Amino acid sequence: GQTRWMRRGEEGGASGGGGMVFVGPPGVLPEEVTPDDILERGVDEGCGEAGPEGAVARALLACPGVACLLLAQTPAATALSLTRWGVPGVASQALDGGGSADASALRGGAPALIIPGLGVMAAGGDVGEAYCRRRPPPPPPPPRR
Repeated sequence: GQTRWMRRGEEGGASGGGGMVFVGPPGVLPEEVTPDDILERGVDEGCGEAGPEGAVARALLACPGVACLLLAQTPAATALSLTRWGVPGVASQALDGGGSADASALRGGAPALIIPGLGVMAAGGDVGEAYCRRRPPPPPPPPRR
């Protein structure tokens, strides 16, 4: 089982509207994954271009209220992972309108949403900042003379 974090790619991502997928190490339960365990993968590599995970992930990442996604094997595993890291109030919501309802709930203050059946968690900005390990910023350009 793998835990996969996804967030919007910096500057739109190489694939234009893609994002990053954060893949946990094999054999580690979702509730045992820490941010330091996460490996970065491209969206297509992590979720696949076809299938429900990729389609749902893209729909949710297109919503302004969504900062990152976690795709776990089950909603319960996702909730356990969140609970371990101190994110309260994980709410269960149905996926409707390509994720628009979920994004609206996030804008309304819900910290995270579990989408039953797919094991997808969409998280608002505060959760995303805590969970998505940031890549180090690029070095500043040399001064122009």
